[in-house]
Amino acid sequence: MNKKITTMISLLLAVILLVFSGVTISAEDTEIPEEEPEIVYTFEVGEDHGDGTIIDNGEYVCGCCHKHRHADNFGGKFACFFCKIGMFFKKIFGIKEKDVVHCYKVTTTPATCQCAGKTILRCAVCDHSKEFEHEQLEHIIIQVAAQAPTCTEDGWEAYEYCPNCDYTTQVIIPALNHRKARVGEYIPATCTTNGREGGIYCYDCNTWLEEAQEIPALGHSEINHQAKRSYLYSDWLGCLCDLFSL
Repeated sequence: MNKKITTMISLLLAVILLVFSGVTISAEDTEIPEEEPEIVYTFEVGEDHGDGTIIDNGEYVCGCCHKHRHADNFGGKFACFFCKIGMFFKKIFGIKEKDVVHCYKVTTTPATCQCAGKTILRCAVCDHSKEFEHEQLEHIIIQVAAQAPTCTEDGWEAYEYCPNCDYTTQVIIPALNHRKARVGEYIPATCTTNGREGGIYCYDCNTWLEEAQEIPALGHSEINHQAKRSYLYSDWLGCLCDLFSL
């Protein structure tokens, strides 16, 4: 009993001395472990994931063990055969591989605004895999103005869509395909101006689909007319176009 009382008195004196001695414990004296920054993976070929590395999905992997990467030829497959035999006996005797580095191939299901996404890293040698969740995206509505069709490109009515899923109200208006294409107007040549014939012209896009053939100007043909009856006609020298222009 005396021992208990003595112990309690000693503890009380120690607390009193600690309070009146001015000893304080500040936040600076307390070590707070720093949080490790979150690693953001891009899942690109060659990226290190701690226990393995990402390889190309089409890359050949023999699959005998994590240590060897035998070539896809006769010599490589021959060496791989004996390596697989060695791995078989190691499994029987419970001998595990040391310093395993996985060869990850990537399978990704992209996230949409309807469901979350997922990226799976699966080792091409063993059954080991890791999964990474991708947050569900936000459903965003984007308005698109109407676009009239042209002869070569489709148009559409005003619509809305979400870039994060397959929601859309778009209605396509087919291209006009030169529906108003006509044979070009025939313009005869005169003595001083060129004419035109043939060709195909589209009145929707105001474009010549086939160029018209140009008819060169005829040029003046001089005619020396001598009147037989002077009281009706007079002598003149010129071109018929001058006569028709009178």
